[in-house]
Amino acid sequence: MKVPIFEGSPGEGPITNVSSYRRDDKDMVVYSTATRIRVIHYEKKQKICMLEIPDKYPSFPSYIYSSKAIKPTLIWRRLRIVGELQDSDVLIIQWMNMIKLCKVMVN
Repeated sequence: MKVPIFEGSPGEGPITNVSSYRRDDKDMVVYSTATRIRVIHYEKKQKICMLEIPDKYPSFPSYIYSSKAIKPTLIWRRLRIVGELQDSDVLIIQWMNMIKLCKVMVN
Protein backbone atom coordinates (compact mmCIF):
# COMPACT_ATOMS: atom_id res chain seq x y z
CA MET A 1 0.00 0.00 0.00
CA LYS A 2 1.33 3.43 -0.94
CA VAL A 3 1.00 6.18 1.64
CA PRO A 4 1.17 9.78 0.39
CA ILE A 5 4.15 11.70 1.76
CA PHE A 6 2.39 15.03 1.28
CA GLU A 7 -0.50 16.32 -0.73
CA GLY A 8 -1.10 19.65 -2.38
CA SER A 9 -4.15 21.74 -1.60
CA PRO A 10 -7.27 21.59 -3.79
CA GLY A 11 -7.14 24.05 -6.67
CA GLU A 12 -3.33 24.11 -6.92
CA GLY A 13 -3.18 21.66 -9.78
CA PRO A 14 -0.73 18.78 -10.22
CA ILE A 15 2.73 18.72 -8.69
CA THR A 16 5.16 19.78 -11.46
CA ASN A 17 8.57 19.49 -9.79
CA VAL A 18 10.07 17.89 -6.67
CA SER A 19 13.52 18.13 -5.12
CA SER A 20 14.89 16.82 -1.82
CA TYR A 21 17.87 17.60 0.41
CA ARG A 22 19.30 15.77 3.39
CA ARG A 23 22.18 16.75 5.66
CA ASP A 24 22.52 16.38 9.41
CA ASP A 25 19.13 17.23 10.94
CA LYS A 26 17.81 18.71 7.70
CA ASP A 27 15.51 16.44 5.73
CA MET A 28 13.81 18.84 3.32
CA VAL A 29 11.49 18.44 0.34
CA VAL A 30 10.47 21.26 -1.97
CA TYR A 31 7.72 20.81 -4.54
CA SER A 32 5.93 23.06 -6.99
CA THR A 33 2.51 23.29 -8.57
CA ALA A 34 1.31 25.73 -11.24
CA THR A 35 0.52 28.33 -8.57
CA ARG A 36 3.03 27.95 -5.70
CA ILE A 37 6.14 26.35 -4.28
CA ARG A 38 6.11 24.66 -0.87
CA VAL A 39 9.02 23.63 1.35
CA ILE A 40 8.46 20.96 4.02
CA HIS A 41 10.52 19.14 6.61
CA TYR A 42 10.03 15.53 5.54
CA GLU A 43 10.62 13.72 8.85
CA LYS A 44 8.50 16.14 10.89
CA LYS A 45 5.83 16.45 8.14
CA GLN A 46 6.02 20.17 8.91
CA LYS A 47 5.35 22.97 6.41
CA ILE A 48 8.21 25.47 6.40
CA CYS A 49 7.26 28.05 3.80
CA MET A 50 5.26 28.73 0.67
CA LEU A 51 6.04 30.97 -2.31
CA GLU A 52 3.24 32.23 -4.53
CA ILE A 53 3.56 32.54 -8.30
CA PRO A 54 5.62 35.64 -9.22
CA ASP A 55 3.86 38.87 -10.14
CA LYS A 56 3.05 39.29 -13.82
CA TYR A 57 5.87 40.69 -15.87
CA PRO A 58 4.81 42.95 -18.79
CA SER A 59 7.01 41.30 -21.42
CA PHE A 60 5.75 37.75 -20.66
CA PRO A 61 2.60 36.53 -22.42
CA SER A 62 -0.34 36.18 -20.02
CA TYR A 63 -0.93 32.47 -20.80
CA ILE A 64 2.42 31.63 -19.21
CA TYR A 65 1.01 32.35 -15.73
CA SER A 66 -1.69 29.69 -16.05
CA SER A 67 0.43 27.06 -17.82
CA LYS A 68 1.16 23.78 -16.06
CA ALA A 69 4.12 23.30 -18.40
CA ILE A 70 6.17 26.12 -16.84
CA LYS A 71 8.26 24.51 -14.12
CA PRO A 72 10.56 26.24 -11.66
CA THR A 73 14.17 25.23 -11.26
CA LEU A 74 14.89 24.02 -7.70
CA ILE A 75 18.55 23.59 -6.70
CA TRP A 76 19.95 22.74 -3.26
CA ARG A 77 23.51 23.89 -2.51
CA ARG A 78 25.87 24.14 0.41
CA LEU A 79 27.42 27.61 0.16
CA ARG A 80 29.80 29.77 2.14
CA ILE A 81 27.98 33.05 2.70
CA VAL A 82 30.21 36.11 3.04
CA GLY A 83 30.68 37.09 6.69
CA GLU A 84 29.60 33.72 8.10
CA LEU A 85 32.00 31.22 9.65
CA GLN A 86 30.11 28.11 8.55
CA ASP A 87 28.73 26.84 5.28
CA SER A 88 25.01 27.40 4.79
CA ASP A 89 22.41 25.22 3.12
CA VAL A 90 20.71 27.24 0.39
CA LEU A 91 17.74 26.55 -1.86
CA ILE A 92 18.00 28.39 -5.18
CA ILE A 93 14.68 28.91 -6.94
CA GLN A 94 14.26 30.25 -10.47
CA TRP A 95 10.66 30.69 -11.56
CA MET A 96 9.63 32.83 -14.53
CA ASN A 97 11.00 36.33 -13.75
CA MET A 98 12.08 35.51 -10.16
CA ILE A 99 15.27 34.18 -8.61
CA LYS A 100 15.32 33.56 -4.86
CA LEU A 101 18.08 32.35 -2.56
CA CYS A 102 16.60 30.78 0.56
CA LYS A 103 18.88 30.02 3.49
CA VAL A 104 17.72 26.84 5.22
CA MET A 105 17.63 26.96 9.01
CA VAL A 106 16.05 24.16 11.08
CA ASN A 107 15.40 24.44 14.83
